[in-house]
Amino acid sequence: MFQWASTIFCSGAVLVSYILWKRIVKLEERLAYQKRYHKPDLIILMRHGESEANIDPDKYGSIGDPNIQLTATGIDQAIRATHQLRTIIGNRPVFSFSSPYVRTRQTASTVLSELTKLNVRILYNHEDPRIREREFCGSFQRNAPDRSDEDSYSRFFWRPTSGESCADVYDRISLFIDSLWRVFQCQHDVEDGVVLIVSHGLAVRLFAMRWLHWSPETFMLTRNLPNCGFIILEKQRPRDSGSEYYKLSEESVKLLGISSAESESHPSTWPLPLHNEVLNNKKYCF
Repeated sequence: MFQWASTIFCSGAVLVSYILWKRIVKLEERLAYQKRYHKPDLIILMRHGESEANIDPDKYGSIGDPNIQLTATGIDQAIRATHQLRTIIGNRPVFSFSSPYVRTRQTASTVLSELTKLNVRILYNHEDPRIREREFCGSFQRNAPDRSDEDSYSRFFWRPTSGESCADVYDRISLFIDSLWRVFQCQHDVEDGVVLIVSHGLAVRLFAMRWLHWSPETFMLTRNLPNCGFIILEKQRPRDSGSEYYKLSEESVKLLGISSAESESHPSTWPLPLHNEVLNNKKYCF
């Protein structure tokens, strides 16, 4: 009798242990899925449409940079760009981010409205001040800054009085990208979707620099996109390491004016002026 009861107890304990083990395995799988990054197929970086200040720079002093609106041409550029985007996006859902400046807000609003009319699903729409335009004085820009020593100093590190250097903008773009990765982690629908970022010419190039790990020298070779121009980062199949990565489309490389060698993610390198013979001619990550 005791042996029979002992056998039942042991069998029950084994069964309970098995059930608990299965539940733990499922929980671990669920947690692992939640922690993984759900990377989009495409990251599209778009410059705003033609603004009033593109036509009349005095607007920076009278209206103020954050308040400058699109021209009628700028609105039309956004509408025409939408039809190009529709072909590229296909049936993928869109996650949108934009600068809160009026001209980028108007561009994003126009593009998203037109995409919705074309049956594109907009699942996320967020404004982020970290991807705003570079600030040259932090107020009404009534006088153009003296940039006579910018090239000799470094166009990347040179900072106007009371304004931002490209390096300063790079820092806040980096913080934005940190938040973007958190979106990739918690928004499962972004998997195989499209991230659309509507920003400013310089901010777009600095995003590409940070994402692709360019050196300052490579960044300084790039040129601004035309109004409502955009570049595309395309997700690539895993390499031997097993990780996916992103690469600029061929058209994007042409628009930026860089070589195809700079089109994909790779460790940032910057040749340092070292005098040690053993270390000479090497490049170091920073």
